[in-house]
Amino acid sequence: MASCCVPLHLQSNFSLLRGTAPVPFLVERLAALGYPAAALADRNNLYGAVLFHVAARAAGIRTIVGAEVDDASGGRFVLLARDREGYGNLCRIVTRRMLDPAFDVAGATKENANGLFVLAEDPALAERLRPSLPPGALWIELAVGATAPRIRERRLAARRLGAGVVAGGAAPLRSAGDHALHKVLAAVRANTLVGKVPPEDLAAPDAVLHAPDEAAAFFREIPEALANTLRIAEACAFDLAGGPTLFPRFPLPEGETPYARLHALAQEGLRVRYGRGVTPEITRRLQQELETIDRMGFPEYFLVVGDLVRFARSRGIPVVGRGSGASSLVAYLLGITSVDPIRYRLYFERFLNSLRDDWPDLDVDLCWRGRDEVIEYAYERYGRDRVAMISTHNHYHPRSAFRDVARAFGLPQETVNRVSRRIPHHSDLPLLEVFRSSSLLRDYPL
Repeated sequence: MASCCVPLHLQSNFSLLRGTAPVPFLVERLAALGYPAAALADRNNLYGAVLFHVAARAAGIRTIVGAEVDDASGGRFVLLARDREGYGNLCRIVTRRMLDPAFDVAGATKENANGLFVLAEDPALAERLRPSLPPGALWIELAVGATAPRIRERRLAARRLGAGVVAGGAAPLRSAGDHALHKVLAAVRANTLVGKVPPEDLAAPDAVLHAPDEAAAFFREIPEALANTLRIAEACAFDLAGGPTLFPRFPLPEGETPYARLHALAQEGLRVRYGRGVTPEITRRLQQELETIDRMGFPEYFLVVGDLVRFARSRGIPVVGRGSGASSLVAYLLGITSVDPIRYRLYFERFLNSLRDDWPDLDVDLCWRGRDEVIEYAYERYGRDRVAMISTHNHYHPRSAFRDVARAFGLPQETVNRVSRRIPHHSDLPLLEVFRSSSLLRDYPL
């Protein structure tokens, strides 16, 4: 690596209501500054890891998977995955952080330390953790811009603990000019006024991605802090894109193949859906779909989705398939969808095409009252180590952004309600243009 250092503590706007930098901006900035690698370490989550990995790889930048994890006492570490075991342990720690009200970051890290680098700014917390970590895992983080006394304290602690020092410091801001926005986000997060946000809840105004020459100038008397970022980056060999797609095994008797079961269920579906009205066209279409599904390795996918739909119906839970899956005769015969693709001349290739290597997308909507029951069934039938829930994120749009920011600045609720009614929920225009187009907002500082 030709650069003098690697950023190991970047944060994006996936550090929810803290970070201001979108992932694409970070990647563009890393490329412009010539960094060969970087770690995204958002607060208590890995939400941006895949997006960061894909964008950075396209820009020729190697990524390191990490997270900044804290607890209620104020303890905080940066955890970086060295290998696949470390990535698994990082996921476990982040999950516990979200589920356990009594979460202790040092305790959780002790129990899941293998395969991780631990970057700590707090010497007391580092000392508590040191005995349980493998050699070379603990590093004392020195933040760019930290005061001389703080740097000296951290270096002394590192010597006492037998740990190395590493250049870092959280970088949640897109630019120094974003500090005001960062403060507003902190107020929204704490449900308080901007003027009442405690200084300790805020990043430093210069908590940005620094250029390599800026980092080199700051650490000119501590060159090992820069060199150690390169050592850590080289040692982090985990590739987020590595490994095959994992899918639950559909339980079958010994000797029966997934394709044989899918074929049998499709034949049963023919009798239910068409009775004596099975035409040569339907037979040809079914054979074509089954051959494509088998060739692409998706029989179990259809079996699992069909199983979940059958369970929901057996429990009286309203369920319906939608989207491009309605183009599949097999999905119709398994009861996943309710639209006859033969009658409505829907093309199977729109749903599944052997010229593409992506997975089919069978969208299934469940009644919210029975959703948890179906999820629990999936866990029990296929194994909690093989089933996971995914998250979606709400994004600010013009009206929601105005309401939250207005409350953070103390505008009366009556005013917030009156003005927000004149602002669209969604718009393709930049936010400031939307606000400036409203006559009611012209007297407010935008």
